Amino acid sequence: MRRRVAAVVALVLATLAGCAALERAGDRWREARRDSSAQAPEPSSTPEAVIQIYAARTVGWRGVFGVHSWIATKSGGAAPARRPPRPPPRGE
Repeated sequence: MRRRVAAVVALVLATLAGCAALERAGDRWREARRDSSAQAPEPSSTPEAVIQIYAARTVGWRGVFGVHSWIATKSGGAAPARRPPRPPPRGE
């Protein structure tokens, strides 16, 4: 009985590891786009306060089990937020 349980657990873990490796193969997270995903309402057309909760899978095999989460808030009548410019890549 213990061998069967161990075999099933090993099969499930191998399947998860394989799926994670296949999904992330060729995924270049360092080169990901940093512009808006347009999920939040437009601040100019939404004067009321807004609270949003986001979650995204983490990078690599940890993305099978975990997410990175964050909360975005906007006060009522607040001006749109501005993202600071990205620094140039190292070595330039």
